[in-house]
Amino acid sequence: MTKKYLLVCEGPTDIVILNKIAEHLGGKIVEISPAKDATSNTYPPQGWTEVKNWCMRHGKLKTKGNPLEFYMRMHKADGLIIQIDTDIANFIKFEGQGGVPGDKAWCSNAIDQWLGTNSGLATTHYILTTQSTEIWIVATYSNTRLGLPANSLKDYETIADPQLQLVQLGYAVEKGVLKKSEKQYRMPKYAPRIIEHLSKAKYRSMELKKFIDLF
Repeated sequence: MTKKYLLVCEGPTDIVILNKIAEHLGGKIVEISPAKDATSNTYPPQGWTEVKNWCMRHGKLKTKGNPLEFYMRMHKADGLIIQIDTDIANFIKFEGQGGVPGDKAWCSNAIDQWLGTNSGLATTHYILTTQSTEIWIVATYSNTRLGLPANSLKDYETIADPQLQLVQLGYAVEKGVLKKSEKQYRMPKYAPRIIEHLSKAKYRSMELKKFIDLF
C-alpha cells in the first residue's frame, strides 16, 4: 500500500530530494508548504521561519479534536512530515538563548513548542537534517573521496559543513557558495545520486534512514 505524507519544509531543493526518495520507495509526498504557485510554476521564498509560522498557524486551528489529525484526514494522508535544517538552531531562541548549529534536540523542542498542545502525534514526523539535506548527498561518497582515511568516518552527520564539502567535490558554485535550485537538484549528481547509493548512504546518516523507514 502506498504511503502518503504531507510535507512542510524549508524550500524547493529539500522537496526535490525528499520526493525523489519517496517515489523510489513507492511512496508519495504532497508538499503543502511551500506550495508551488500555479501561475509561475515556482515556489515562493521559504525558510525555517515559514515552517515555524505554518506550525503555529495550523496548531491553533479550531477543530473538534487535534487540528493536525483533522488536516491529515482531510488530505487522506498517513502522516505529516516537518523538515528543517538544523544549521539554523542558533537563530531559534528560547528566553533569548539560541541553540548550537546542528543541534537536533533543540530544533525538535522548537517544533514541539510551535505546535503547542498539538505536538507529539504518532503520525507527525520531524526530519531534522544535520546541518542541511546536502549531507545526504555527501553520504553517497566514500571516506577517501572526501579526503579522509578509508573507514575513518562512519557517521557523516558529524560533518560540519556539507555544502562546502560538495563544493570541494566539484559541485557547481554561485556567488561563492553551492549553487542551489530545483532544476539543479534534479541533475544526476544531486537527488538521483542519493537513490543510486541509497543502500550505503542510509547507514552513514541516521536521519536519512529515519526518513526511509517511514515508507
